[in-house]
Amino acid sequence: MKTVFITISDGEVSKSILQSDIFPRLSARMLVVLLVPKHKLAYFSERYASERVSAEVMPRARSSRFEEFWADLFLYSLHTKSIRIKIEYSYASGGSRLGKYIKLLLWNLGRFRGYRAACRWFYHVLPERSFDALLELYHPDAVFAANLTSMEDARLLKAARRRGVRSIGMPKGWDNLTLKTFLPVCPDMLLVETEAMRSDALALDVPAGKIKVVGFPKFDPYADRGLIIPRAEFMRRFGFDPSKKLILYAGAGDQLAPHDEEILSDFLEAIAQGTVVGAPQVLVRPHPKYKYRAEILPRYPFWALDRPGTAVAGYEAAFEFDRADVIHLMNSLYHCDLLIHTASTLGVEAAIFDKPSITLAYDGHAHMPPELSIARYYDYVHFKRVLATHGMKAAYIFDELVRYTNGYLANPLSDHAGRQKIAEENAYHTDGRAGERVAEAVLELVEPAKN
Repeated sequence: MKTVFITISDGEVSKSILQSDIFPRLSARMLVVLLVPKHKLAYFSERYASERVSAEVMPRARSSRFEEFWADLFLYSLHTKSIRIKIEYSYASGGSRLGKYIKLLLWNLGRFRGYRAACRWFYHVLPERSFDALLELYHPDAVFAANLTSMEDARLLKAARRRGVRSIGMPKGWDNLTLKTFLPVCPDMLLVETEAMRSDALALDVPAGKIKVVGFPKFDPYADRGLIIPRAEFMRRFGFDPSKKLILYAGAGDQLAPHDEEILSDFLEAIAQGTVVGAPQVLVRPHPKYKYRAEILPRYPFWALDRPGTAVAGYEAAFEFDRADVIHLMNSLYHCDLLIHTASTLGVEAAIFDKPSITLAYDGHAHMPPELSIARYYDYVHFKRVLATHGMKAAYIFDELVRYTNGYLANPLSDHAGRQKIAEENAYHTDGRAGERVAEAVLELVEPAKN
């Protein structure tokens, strides 16, 4: 039986792989070995282990210091505007001047193809033994690095290349190739989700013939409108009135937006006072990975907290999604009248359903320098592409948030053409078949390996 390794590094990756057609299609044809974090081994073993599926612990690096060195070198050698912004943020938030200069040196060197090739060559020739035991045990026909932003994926790709095992890779998110990964090891086949990401991959020296655009598997359920439940049934889950407007507020959490709860508190007060017209209801959906201080929010009956996912092994950040979570998010987006978020992929997902969205670009009551303000997110390469469509509004002050909210609730068709562009350019084909395309790409790679 053919065998494939798949890296499942976090909840976003597992949602994309295990809650789409990728997993059932591959496990029907071959042995699938899921490489997972140690603290999640029991979770995946209980839910997925079978004759055709095994779960194994992702091996740790032999030297964590070397792993951190390579991670920093590859990150700051990614010559994009997004990384330049991250360097300034790192320094402004307490980093050393020497550290900033070293990062800027790497960033400037990263523009040169020869330097990038040299970094990858040195990384490749250094011994890598952490995956030896698993490779000897299973003798896989292929490995599928389903994150690419983690050094675990890089180590697996390097080990596979040294043993002549075919490899396939896929970034887990739309921002990965401009904000998070240098691609230390180029897989035999790189799957990307959009045409823009294909251009990003070319800029990282991936040969055009090794790139396939497949779409986002995690968006596949959105094509099945049979999963939508009646609005009244959905609203009853939270004690809401189906006849009133619903705002989905995606809380970013402490690491991404430290003042998010402050903004939401002001917003809820504005609803209570009638500044936000129509008495809309608010469903607050915090980011599953980060802390959210919901307890400091004003207590009003027109809002409810909706924490997504399931924490695994007592780790709040170690979240996982099941099929019910995916369908619930779909219904949350479908039934909302407006999404408010902070530089989130949910803005793209809302556009799939033609739902207006506002992205937050200010820091509550604080006056942060540009390097530390959340407004910096909107100069990132991937998000500038979104805002260029004019299908989403960015609120840089509270008054803009209120004005845009009232405008969208009164006229939900406003910016419709821009939202169509967001979906077309940043979600690719939302035909429900991205998972199928990914699975077929893996199978096509594996078949020749046995000939």
